[in-house]
Amino acid sequence: MRYREPILRKRGKRWQIDYANPEGFRRQLAAGYSREGAERLRIKFISWLIDNKDPEIELIKERAGHRHQSVTIRELFPIFMDRHGRNRSKKMQVSYKNSFGNVCRCPQLTDAPLVQIDQGLVQDYLNARIRQDGVKPASANREKAFLSVLLKKAVTWGYLDINPLEGMESFREPRKRDVEITPEQAANLIEALPSTGVKSIVAFAIYTGLRLEAILDIQIEDIKIDEDISVSRAVVQYKGGDGVERILSKYATEIIKSSMGNRKSGHVFINPGTGKRYQGRMGSFDRAVKKLKLQAKDGSKLRFHDLRHVYGNWLHRAGVSLDELRVLYGHRDRATTDRYVTPDLNAISKKLSLQPRIGKEKASENGVSEAKNEEFSAAGL
Repeated sequence: MRYREPILRKRGKRWQIDYANPEGFRRQLAAGYSREGAERLRIKFISWLIDNKDPEIELIKERAGHRHQSVTIRELFPIFMDRHGRNRSKKMQVSYKNSFGNVCRCPQLTDAPLVQIDQGLVQDYLNARIRQDGVKPASANREKAFLSVLLKKAVTWGYLDINPLEGMESFREPRKRDVEITPEQAANLIEALPSTGVKSIVAFAIYTGLRLEAILDIQIEDIKIDEDISVSRAVVQYKGGDGVERILSKYATEIIKSSMGNRKSGHVFINPGTGKRYQGRMGSFDRAVKKLKLQAKDGSKLRFHDLRHVYGNWLHRAGVSLDELRVLYGHRDRATTDRYVTPDLNAISKKLSLQPRIGKEKASENGVSEAKNEEFSAAGL
């Protein structure tokens, strides 16, 4: 159809735009009470009509876009959890909620329209978390990842055109912690602890690689002991809330039996002084470590969490593969397992002797190969 330029008409106190849509039908749409505002809208109508677009439909799209762009992180989070979070594990759901709770402490970020969020604003928030709250770079990176996922979903659902955090650099995290103690050192550590209960918890941590809170949360009702093969199974609450069944070795099973005694319910490990579950802080462990001067390879003192490294290192040195350790740890990916295990470089270097020699060995005048002569020379023969 032939293009006809939209015109403004006033009806009472309100302005209207009179135009013909691309199909040739005459339309009259309200344009507000302001002559200037109506003229700006008329210019938009002209642009849409030149592109053969229906101004009525484009206006609906534009207004919907404006509503989306005014949405904040605080308003989007319930939608995010309903559409995305509910399909994630309980551990991830808890992580999302924790990160959102921390972000809510910064209203400049939480209550800003999504279109106003940029990398600078997020960087300022994360820097404040590190400086003021003392969080580690890993924690700051975890919150950045949460915000990035949320804003990526905002793009998918039409609230944003682009993810403003795409390409944003993460904080550099420290190198993985290398921890190596011998069975003799572990025995000395346990011997230095003041009570049987704490001794059992520390030994159990070494034999299972579990976090302290996970150990203290184990319930007798969740223990299944297989007497035929001297192992047991326990439902363990991992960080984040997922209950997962873990196979425990015969040594860990012996500790379970001893700690349970004749009890049929309640926590496996209870404080004999209170008859209740141990609290999370193990001050006697720290004192024993200080007394024995046990350290990680970087020179810092041994931590209770480091016993997870000891568990993995001992098994790996005994021949358990990293993929098998991933299953025993309960990790979803190998990268997490790799952070807990320190390769034995001496043992690995010996594998180099398996390399084949290129070409044939040259025989010396007495018929002995040059390689053998080198061995005799090294031995002083």
